[in-house]
Amino acid sequence: MKIGLVAMLIMICPFPIASQGAPAPTPAASSSSQVDPAKAARIRRLIDLMGISKSYLQGREMMNQMFGIVNKSAPQDEKSRKFQALLSDRIAIKMAAFDFAGLLTLIYDKFYTLEDINGLIAFYESPIGQKMVQNQIPLMQEYMQTLMPATIRMSQEATEEVYREHPELKPGPNPQ
Repeated sequence: MKIGLVAMLIMICPFPIASQGAPAPTPAASSSSQVDPAKAARIRRLIDLMGISKSYLQGREMMNQMFGIVNKSAPQDEKSRKFQALLSDRIAIKMAAFDFAGLLTLIYDKFYTLEDINGLIAFYESPIGQKMVQNQIPLMQEYMQTLMPATIRMSQEATEEVYREHPELKPGPNPQ
């Protein structure tokens, strides 16, 4: 249950692109050199205008809050708490080292022409584009606050159903 929720959080949280320390080599980092340098520079400009780089710390904070919510629904024995803490720390370290900007550059290059990128830059430089950037974090926070309780409830219900149907899969000693 925990791994599925973590994966969901990673997918829907804003992409952090700044890294602390030396970034780990990734397929995105090594392949982003395949993108036309002028187009890659415009894509990076778009990423900056979209506020992705500025939302890095806010996104990490949101993830930490979501880990806290998820951890409350996890088993509370010492072994489980230690595992959850180590897992949260390890995921944070790996995400901080991942080259999200390189990955986004490759993806944007695949789906958008240089003309498209320039149009998106014009939008994000406009007042409504700036308003969208300003509202994206509060909007995402409200979305997550609404989504997480429902997701946790569904995960708990599914867990209970599986354990009812397959009691032998429950953690701890199996009933004889």
